[in-house]
Amino acid sequence: MSHDPNEDATIDARARDAVDTAVRVLLVEEPFFAHVLSGIPRRITRSVRTAAVGFHDPGEGVCKLMVNPRFILGLPEPQRVAVLKHEVLHLLLRHPFRDAGRDPRILGIAADLVVNALVPPWPLPANAVTIEHFAPLGLRPGESLDHYYRALERAATERPAFAEWLEGGEDPEQERGIGPGSHRPWPGEGPEGEPDSRRTAAAKLVDDAIEKAWEQVSEETRSALPGEVTRGIEELLTHRRAPRDWTRTLRRFAQSVRRAPLRNTIRRPSRRFGTYPGLRLRRTSRLAVVVDTSRSIEIPVLERFFSEVDAIWRAGAEVVIIECDAAVQSARPYDGRPPTHARGRGGTGYDPALRWIRQEELRRAFDGIIYLTDGFAPSPTVRPRCRHILWVLAPGGTEKHLRGEHVIRLRRLPHAAGS
Repeated sequence: MSHDPNEDATIDARARDAVDTAVRVLLVEEPFFAHVLSGIPRRITRSVRTAAVGFHDPGEGVCKLMVNPRFILGLPEPQRVAVLKHEVLHLLLRHPFRDAGRDPRILGIAADLVVNALVPPWPLPANAVTIEHFAPLGLRPGESLDHYYRALERAATERPAFAEWLEGGEDPEQERGIGPGSHRPWPGEGPEGEPDSRRTAAAKLVDDAIEKAWEQVSEETRSALPGEVTRGIEELLTHRRAPRDWTRTLRRFAQSVRRAPLRNTIRRPSRRFGTYPGLRLRRTSRLAVVVDTSRSIEIPVLERFFSEVDAIWRAGAEVVIIECDAAVQSARPYDGRPPTHARGRGGTGYDPALRWIRQEELRRAFDGIIYLTDGFAPSPTVRPRCRHILWVLAPGGTEKHLRGEHVIRLRRLPHAAGS
């Protein structure tokens, strides 16, 4: 049978337009999914039978959305949107990175059972796998990938007919309705000895796309996402943004805002000329440290925080302590004595402390601001003249109202033995 490259090129162009149109529809109706897709390379290719997220080229550490042109053109537009949402859900739930030596056929079915339940209101293609395909196994909707995998694996062991069903056929996605996605391009399912660096690079690209999309959409859009998706994203962002050593990050911030004025000194000669007076480098900085004194900040958290503030002060920084809940309760220079109790214990508001700092800056500037809080307050609207602000979140705090800010998170204290 003759092969016409020109015809293939025309079909590929139509398929690209179809995918682009489906992405635009998704951008209007469910923008978060479209924003994630915008961070993932797309390729029209005949290397997959339907659509897939995974690797296209061996040895290439990039995750792509791959779409078969004839497959996508054979679907009406609502089903094209459903296919794209299906693939994005695999990424959001990190299915391509969860093989861990498991049977790829069973893993693919389990993953599709999870995501296809979340695709509506978009209509799934006729070959999409759903719970109804496995009625004899008694599977329930809304379970996790691990739950479905264990149930399907047990069925493959205990039911010879089911095991035979899994084994037969050259294209199970098409012939058995397991699609629309093919999961063979997922990491860990390629040639033996495939390097781990591919998985790491692909996972980072996906995580970057998810984080960027999360920052681009509104709170209303976020709240409309399925609960399991939101929980997964919040865990991802917490892991990515929490420093491995928050104390080091805090000290580095204090060091980064130091001023280093040169002063004359008669105690040492000039290194360059050997004459007096020489120059002395005196490192110093002035920091505003705001402590959220609302009820949710516990005393052990304050003790941990002030142990680091004390180290910064002893290293030569001038520190002004501002205690604030919904209003500024006190402001004083730090003298090595941390607060023994928190004044206020009411609600939380950022603007009163930031407004106090802005007024104080008319008299003398601050080089940096450190704000300890739990995050449960409206986003700040007052901006001090000092642009170097580090937000330190107490354990259990939230950064949803601190978008675009420099945030670190204190880790939870380990439970005492026997508690």
